[in-house]
Amino acid sequence: MKINWVFGVSDFIGNPKWLYLYLKEKHPELTINWIADNDEKAKEIKDKNPNISVYSRDSIKGKNILQNAEVYVEEQFREFYPEQLPESCVYLNLWHGVGLKNIERKAPFNGVLAKNIMSKNIKYFDNYYNKTLFLVTSEDMEKHFSENITTPKKNLVKGDYPRVTVPKIIKQSDNHLKKIDLLKKANQVIHFAPTYRDFNPESTFSSLLPNLNELETLMNEKDSMMIINIHPRMRNKADYLKNFEEYKMSDRFIFIEDTDDIYEYFKFIDYSIIDYSSIFYDLMASGADKFVRYIPDLVEYTKYQPNMKDYTEKTYGPIITN
Repeated sequence: MKINWVFGVSDFIGNPKWLYLYLKEKHPELTINWIADNDEKAKEIKDKNPNISVYSRDSIKGKNILQNAEVYVEEQFREFYPEQLPESCVYLNLWHGVGLKNIERKAPFNGVLAKNIMSKNIKYFDNYYNKTLFLVTSEDMEKHFSENITTPKKNLVKGDYPRVTVPKIIKQSDNHLKKIDLLKKANQVIHFAPTYRDFNPESTFSSLLPNLNELETLMNEKDSMMIINIHPRMRNKADYLKNFEEYKMSDRFIFIEDTDDIYEYFKFIDYSIIDYSSIFYDLMASGADKFVRYIPDLVEYTKYQPNMKDYTEKTYGPIITN
């Protein structure tokens, strides 16, 4: 049995976070450490999670931990891996979303997200092909990912995503969640989860939600709250940051930031407004069944993601296009 587990993910969120918590509680015989990309990230994680064994990748302690790693846990195919990792190390890729879009080798090369895919697949081919175990959630996802990634089909492992199942097993306090008292009292909680657009990255948010003031008024009338959970690559765009700064203190909005874990908010959600994000499947797996598909740019989106032509068959819920 592999004893020394290293989690090589900079932020303490998602599948790696929940697998870490599960192993820490259920398998005390394991040595488990979290390696952050830098000192700042390590401190940020430690401040919020004092019981986590976390170290910077470039610290002396971090390098020693990496040298002895037997399992290296990640949630994407990284563009850089620490040179200290031994040749015998097994890479466990938990990925960060069920396959709805083409990714990695089949990513649309006319989009900005595909910029460095080719170079990393050449540089780390041996890691991806020979040393990686990749988590898939179903036979359909096995087929999808085997067509998209370098890791061969024989190395795909079927199982549930930890971020969906472990919160039901391990009880965590809600006290650290944003505006938790308001969340518990709200008449309804709406989750808005737009994904990244290659064709309109600078103004996606404002094109989808052009008037938060009117929305806030409506939410007040309905005694409702909205959790705004946009794709991480959209969170540094000017149109989003303007709205974030103006409305982050509103009682009606919760903005999910990089260090927040949306999966801790799932149990409060009544309705989800979705588009092309794979979070639809996580919500469905958690028991959610009320969705609105807000897809005003489906035709444009399918130009960059051709497999989205089957989008309406792979999802469900009323469709809104304007």
